[in-house]
Amino acid sequence: MQRFTLLHDGSAQGWHATYLAFHVAARLGAPLQVLHTGSENETGTLDERAAHVETGARAAGVVIETRLLADFAMDTLNRAVTSIDGLFLPLRLMPDRETVSRFLEAFSCPLWVVSGETQPNDMAVLVNEPLKDVHLISYAKMLSHRLAQSLIAFVLDEHFDLTLQPELSGLKWKSLPDFSASRIERALEQLQVGLLFLPASNVPVTEGLTGNRVICPDMRDA
Repeated sequence: MQRFTLLHDGSAQGWHATYLAFHVAARLGAPLQVLHTGSENETGTLDERAAHVETGARAAGVVIETRLLADFAMDTLNRAVTSIDGLFLPLRLMPDRETVSRFLEAFSCPLWVVSGETQPNDMAVLVNEPLKDVHLISYAKMLSHRLAQSLIAFVLDEHFDLTLQPELSGLKWKSLPDFSASRIERALEQLQVGLLFLPASNVPVTEGLTGNRVICPDMRDA
């Protein structure tokens, strides 16, 4: 059984991350640890927010464990979080590649970074090399199946011929001339994709993305 953790700071993005975490945890039958801290942008108290989250979790059929933390500093999180399969958090807590690296190093699990509405019409996975990224592709395919969403893979033009290999059959592919943030953003908008899976190695060139994403550790040796 998978186990997830959610960081909720009281912001609008924090609530969007909460709704997505409920949806994923319910579909996978996974328990969810919810860690709260305060936010300058929220109204009400931490206790009120925690009560609303617990009510939502019951409605979604998700078993949760709630904790209130003084902050989301890495030392604090390391003491609170152990052995998880995914971490949900608002984009505002993931401002740059250095922060991404610290989170990946600390928790060694996919980071579900949420910026806005969380009901995707489609999902996509960013594939650097189709024959080497089979673990990433399998992970995205498993989740798209469990979440009842279709999946399309983005691949560079130079690697598109590799997608015809038998082991990569059964997946829709779209080739792009490069993986710049602007190019990916346009493809996501055209295809109405609401959630993008990408390897950590692509974070530097995709920092400009504004949509929801799942940043995965290097899964080639998984």
